[in-house]
Amino acid sequence: MLTIGAAASQRPVSLGAPSGSSAIAARATASSSPPVAKPVLDEERSEASTRLTQVLERQREQMHAMERQYDQTQKQIATLRPSIWDKSLPAIFGVLGAVIASCGAYLLQRQRLAFDQREARRTAGTTVLAEIKNFRSRQLNEFYAPLEALLRQVVVLRDELYERMRANPIAGVNFKSKQDPAATTGYSLWVDRGSTEVPFRLIDEMQFLHHHYPQLMPNVAEMVRINSLIVKLLHKSIGLVLHESVELSQKFGIFLAHQSVLEEVFKTVSSASGAPLNLGYSTTYPRGLDALVQRDCDKLRSELGQWESTVLEWMGGVE
Repeated sequence: MLTIGAAASQRPVSLGAPSGSSAIAARATASSSPPVAKPVLDEERSEASTRLTQVLERQREQMHAMERQYDQTQKQIATLRPSIWDKSLPAIFGVLGAVIASCGAYLLQRQRLAFDQREARRTAGTTVLAEIKNFRSRQLNEFYAPLEALLRQVVVLRDELYERMRANPIAGVNFKSKQDPAATTGYSLWVDRGSTEVPFRLIDEMQFLHHHYPQLMPNVAEMVRINSLIVKLLHKSIGLVLHESVELSQKFGIFLAHQSVLEEVFKTVSSASGAPLNLGYSTTYPRGLDALVQRDCDKLRSELGQWESTVLEWMGGVE
């Protein structure tokens, strides 16, 4: 009985010491049990010790496994725990994104403003060019082209007058045609009266024509009428003259003075009273007027033709 109690008292403390009641019950059980042979008791003690050792080993292994698992968990937690950079990176990326977006918006806005300015300048330039083209068209169609046609009509009537005078000579008067580069047709009419030879001037020779060539006075009347139309055109549209044509503007002033005298002389000579003509003043037709008008007409036609070609190219209309 003492041996069994000693063996029981040698069990590992890690299993927990039995309470008082458990110890009394164990002694009571041991005292009441029948005696066992010693070899059997040794085997039982050896098996119990082996099982106890195995249990302890399993518990140690479980403890080590739990410790390893705990260490792994700590490492995972440490790995998953965000660092300062991890916490700061979203904010940094957010700030960078805002800065990049602002810079992009600024650049886009700047490009748009530049594009709008170019478009505005292009539109303004196109508008100005269109206005200039319209004004050039008005200059040609409302002033220069009608003036060109009227001046050509006067030239036709004047050439016819000269031809009829040469075809019907009178005694003591000879009409000659001389080359004159400044004249519209390249020649001018001269009057040779034997002692004198002077250029033919309609104002100076109006009374002579009325007396010796009355059949030609309707021709003269038509010339005076057309010149009066030119005067009306000048009064109405003189502002359409090309600004660089200073010489032409001076010629127009001379023409207006010439037409005023020519019309007065024609009315006086054609009147029924037959009063003698006393010219206190005279003026000649402005030489080179027709050439200056023709020059400006050609210039305007050329500019308008070039603009039309440019517009067709812009519109893709040129094949």
